[in-house]
Amino acid sequence: MDWHELISTLGFPIVAALAVAGAMWGIVRWLMKSLTESIERSRVETLEQYRDLHAIQIKLIDRIRALEDDIVRTHVLVATIHELRIPLERLGKKKTE
Repeated sequence: MDWHELISTLGFPIVAALAVAGAMWGIVRWLMKSLTESIERSRVETLEQYRDLHAIQIKLIDRIRALEDDIVRTHVLVATIHELRIPLERLGKKKTE
């Protein structure tokens, strides 16, 4: 069916409305596709960054634990050298009374 026949059969306002609706449908479809791709790319990048940050966080926690152990060892060494009371609370052992 030709455009002229369609306009003469249905009328110009209906054909124009159908054409605008088709154009809007195409625009919405293109927009949804591009937005979906953009969101997926952002999600993948965010997931990679999250994994990197998680690995950094684990390394930092391990370093903090090692430093805490070193501080406790140094404190016990100094207390032993100077014949001071060793705080058992810092060693994780509670003194039984």
